Amino acid sequence: MLKHVLDVLELLDRPQTDGQLLATHLRGVLDGAVREAAGTPAATAVRSDAVEITVTRVEGAKGGTDFVKVVVPGADGARAGGDAPTLGVLGRLGGVGARPERTGLVSDADGAVAALATAAKLLDMYGRGDVLRGDVIVSTHVCPDAPTRPHDPVPFMDSPVSILDFYDCNRRRIGQYFGHRFTLDAVVSSTRASRGSAQPPPNNRGSRALPAEGQEDSDSTPRSATI
Repeated sequence: MLKHVLDVLELLDRPQTDGQLLATHLRGVLDGAVREAAGTPAATAVRSDAVEITVTRVEGAKGGTDFVKVVVPGADGARAGGDAPTLGVLGRLGGVGARPERTGLVSDADGAVAALATAAKLLDMYGRGDVLRGDVIVSTHVCPDAPTRPHDPVPFMDSPVSILDFYDCNRRRIGQYFGHRFTLDAVVSSTRASRGSAQPPPNNRGSRALPAEGQEDSDSTPRSATI
């Protein structure tokens, strides 16, 4: 797992990073695992064409960002017509960089790093024949030049797209297969950072429930924007 985290960090820590770069990396992880496992008994359960890796460009008032979605099918998941639970993994952040105001990867990038490294590990497992029962949908976004908001002693991260746009796009991108809606049985999401003071995650487990559709998050600041 650490290898996947380091690989994702290297790809995100550059001005040229975007969703397509990360999608290419994830496809390479899957293809490499499939090649190495070819001819083994476990490989018979692998269907690379059932994996979905997509990038969607979203433009906002302050710039644009690339949403990356990865669907790793389960042996008995919704995509296969089964009834195994579906898990969503959301990487929440304002941006992986704040260029030109700040150089390099910013701490706000941890949501994207966690989600993309998780996707890479799941794809590596799937390609080698370790297929989970249920589907897993991973979604995050990649923006190397997100805007910032003035704050002392250091600026806060803002987002090129509004919070409501993030929620709306996320529901459409990870909550839909082939044009029809389905239910995410559980969602794991990275938490937003505090607004100027150290605070524990909302449920002390590093995850946070998303607001119900049609409702705003109680913390609606775009400071560490959310998806």
